[in-house]
Amino acid sequence: MITPQDVAAAKEALGAQLAALRHAAGSNQHVFAKQVFTSRSSIANIERGRQLSTRDFWQRCDEVLHAGGALLRGYDELRALEAQQQRKTADAIAAKRATTIQEALGVRSELVDGGVAQPHEGLNTTNEGLDLADDCEGRRVAAGSAQDEPDDFDLWELDDVLGGTRTGGLQLAAVEASCARLDERYAELSPQVVLPRVRVQLSKVVRVLGRCQPADRSRLCTVAGRLAGLRAWLLFDLADHQAADAWYDVAIRAAQEAEDHALHGWLFGARSLIPSYQHDHRTALAFIERGQAAGPSAGATVNAWLHALEARAHAGLRDSTGFRTAQRRAERLVSRTSLADRRHGMDFDGDTLNLTYYAGTSLLLLHQPGPAAEFLQTSLDTLPTAHAKAQAILLLGLATGAAQRRRVDDASELACQALTIARGQPIMPILQRARDLRSQLGPRKASALAGLDERLEDFARALGVPEHGPQA
Repeated sequence: MITPQDVAAAKEALGAQLAALRHAAGSNQHVFAKQVFTSRSSIANIERGRQLSTRDFWQRCDEVLHAGGALLRGYDELRALEAQQQRKTADAIAAKRATTIQEALGVRSELVDGGVAQPHEGLNTTNEGLDLADDCEGRRVAAGSAQDEPDDFDLWELDDVLGGTRTGGLQLAAVEASCARLDERYAELSPQVVLPRVRVQLSKVVRVLGRCQPADRSRLCTVAGRLAGLRAWLLFDLADHQAADAWYDVAIRAAQEAEDHALHGWLFGARSLIPSYQHDHRTALAFIERGQAAGPSAGATVNAWLHALEARAHAGLRDSTGFRTAQRRAERLVSRTSLADRRHGMDFDGDTLNLTYYAGTSLLLLHQPGPAAEFLQTSLDTLPTAHAKAQAILLLGLATGAAQRRRVDDASELACQALTIARGQPIMPILQRARDLRSQLGPRKASALAGLDERLEDFARALGVPEHGPQA
């Protein structure tokens, strides 16, 4: 089995190969960095295996050093190894979840009331829903195919299964797994694909809540709160902030009834992103502090994430002391975080919460583009390649850092890459970040920014929002 250590070793080997080729060419890191459009510190980190950078970077290195495609092949092989390791990790988590649901189904021949437990006769144990990945292409997943897993149970037939009966462990496990499935897959899909599915599942959960037994209500309220929170996030991504706020209100009430402190904390952290993207960092901080009210009972993962958001809010308020204090709190909790506690918006490196994106964007707000770029590049290197939206956000962060250092051409190129990568999954946060960057660049070298202006207009059309002017 491929381990994270194997990936790290391959990264170090590729970095060492780059260093050897650079030395053979008689170039130092400072000169070489200019030739491949990056910083000397990035070259140093890449050669030590601490960063990986993008495919475009390795292609430029290959061309400058006349490596004959060796560096580019090395990068592609490393990414393939990394993807394989990530799939193994995901499969292990899915298998663990599958075991939980299979136990509820009675697959392990557990005894109930003196007999062998049997699956509920009203539940079809094949997957009759559409797999999210195939929704994009309009293909139906055949029942009994290799893609059918216990954690793919959907809520399409849940009403009929639960009609007139007590909600049992089997049904609750299926509901929770289906909700988790939606949350996990959104990182790879557009909100236009995911939102209809969330609506359907949420409506089913609401009907089940209306007739469930008191003992089951708390768990169903948690599912309802998580789905309502995901719906709010989707609406935020689609630029409907008023509707997003309304759904966050509903989600928070559900979390409060369920007494789910982790969900409550995540919802307030997620809600803080609305004012944060409007540059209202004081309101964002107020939401974050409400999310932190539960304290340790919210769990290390949610609390570490909230502290990272708090650090960024302080940075937006130019409060460097507050930023450092909150950042240290987040870092102290990282070793206790777990992928099992993941919520949408959280990035992981293996089984540990990855805070480098938040550190990088915080440093941008404090106008420290050099250190910010190193954190953002590290976050980009660890991001799964299928997460196009997150890649675009990180590239726009790097572009903002380049703009702060007055590297207009680099900023424009990175922003164009971001808008191209996410063209098939357009969301308002990407467009807003790109528009903020364009305003920061101003009228300087306007002719050189014509390509960026064209990409901005195209992205706005794809999202279905006005092509010019600030976000409403």
